[in-house]
Amino acid sequence: MKIKEKKKEPGPYEGTHEERIRTISETSFFKKYSNYVRYLSEDENFKKDILDVRKKFNIPQRVCTDNGKKLSTEERTYYNKKVKETTISNTVDELLIKYGLSGMWRWAVLKHIILNKDISDSKTLFSSSFSVLDVNIIFSLLRLCNSEKTNHISNVLKFFTYDNRIGIFINPYASENDIINYIRKFYKNKIEPIQKSLRVDGVKMGKIRKKNERIQKIEDFLYKHKDLRPLNRLEDEFEKKFGYRIERNYMLKIRRQEIRKRSGTGK
Repeated sequence: MKIKEKKKEPGPYEGTHEERIRTISETSFFKKYSNYVRYLSEDENFKKDILDVRKKFNIPQRVCTDNGKKLSTEERTYYNKKVKETTISNTVDELLIKYGLSGMWRWAVLKHIILNKDISDSKTLFSSSFSVLDVNIIFSLLRLCNSEKTNHISNVLKFFTYDNRIGIFINPYASENDIINYIRKFYKNKIEPIQKSLRVDGVKMGKIRKKNERIQKIEDFLYKHKDLRPLNRLEDEFEKKFGYRIERNYMLKIRRQEIRKRSGTGK
């Protein structure tokens, strides 16, 4: 007996990790964000703030010999020790706000302060421009907490997102063109898969085509008066009916189209 394969549910992103990284790097805002982070790494005010934080928490200036993404055992031990023993994370959050960086940059900036890792090489760049989220994920996280307060938050979210279950989180510094550019590049492999996973079979929303009522009335009128002559009389009757005149050639074009369509010739 042939076993029916279970239909694969679409994930939050269709495509390989490499494809996703390449697509992100091609967006206009990613380039803008990259330039800003590179600028920050050389900005004197930012450098001074970093030195002040190191001084405040007694963190020596380290020479970073390896700027790789993975930390060595010694680096990770030292990093964890500093984060646990101090309130440095709160100070870093203030820095993020000051320089317009999202909370996703906390890890990169902490590594820069404590281990002198270069923030401009951070993979955070690939996740802080925009993000697309199925709101059901938020509901799942709130259910894990299972408290009166989180249940209330969940109910409020459901009220506002009942028909709009996909959130696109936009960086406040993105322009209209940046947003349009991102959606164009990610609609097919990131946004549409989530949409399809949430659609209910049989719902015809977006598939119903209804002609504009005013246009329908004009087409009905011109077809009804398809034999009316002379043309200036047709124009006068049109003006009486609709209160304005339209260009004669356009009016005749609509009438010819309706005659062909309704006669069934389609020619």
